Amino acid sequence: MKKLAYIFLSIILITGCQPKDLEPPKLDISPQDSIIECSNVKPAIISVLATAQEDITSFKIETNPIIFRFDTTFPAFTHRYIDSFVIKIPEGIELPSDSIITASFTVSDPYNSSTVVKYLRVVDAYPDLIEDTIILHTPLTGKSFFDLATRQILDTTAEPGSFDIAFVVSNDGAYTLTSPDAPWLQTTLEDQGITYNSEAQRITKMNRSLVDYDAMDDRYIYYMTVTERYLYNTPSYGIGVEALSLGNTIIFQAQDGRKGAIKVVGMQPADSAIILGIKYQWRPAK
Repeated sequence: MKKLAYIFLSIILITGCQPKDLEPPKLDISPQDSIIECSNVKPAIISVLATAQEDITSFKIETNPIIFRFDTTFPAFTHRYIDSFVIKIPEGIELPSDSIITASFTVSDPYNSSTVVKYLRVVDAYPDLIEDTIILHTPLTGKSFFDLATRQILDTTAEPGSFDIAFVVSNDGAYTLTSPDAPWLQTTLEDQGITYNSEAQRITKMNRSLVDYDAMDDRYIYYMTVTERYLYNTPSYGIGVEALSLGNTIIFQAQDGRKGAIKVVGMQPADSAIILGIKYQWRPAK
């Protein structure tokens, strides 16, 4: 009888020592998006919060292909771990645009592990450039507005807010490029009998540049800073560059963030038109 009691008590003690229904550690990764963009110049910045009822024993990050690896262990009585990581594509490693890097984040306690998988999508480090030659006419003679997104040349019937660059020959005969929202543009067009509302238009930063237009590649334009220049140095006139002549180079940044450059390659006084070489990012830099 004593032997049976001893066996029964032993079973109770052993069963009582077994972990039951232990809650696995929790892992919260930010940003919440399952796919995160990264490039050679812009890394993925990821925040980690790990919590557990039991002691956290380890945390690790592994990527495939291997561009980043992290592994650490913890002393006893660690139940909360907070950290942030900068995951970047190392110098010298070239991965095709839109390729996917799998990143696995794993936290463990003595009994369980939890893993969260994120996907890093490789994007162009420097957005490719669209290069074109366009002819703009002053609004009295033809189409004078250019939309970067659609690559369309538009006339004064265009919907407000549908273009990024405006061209006009001013009342004194100066060839001028302006931001579509420039109050001076509205006044000049009204003086020429054309109705125009500058308040509903996009804002494009513009300025002159002394850098060789042909030397401006995707890398240069990515890092280029555009500060706005005011027409006739008068802020109330709005942004633009007046008195253009052959060979002038203008840099710009559109409202959506994409940047580019313009070179005056021709002028047609008889048609009040200007011929422009233009190059700009096909998408805003990220």
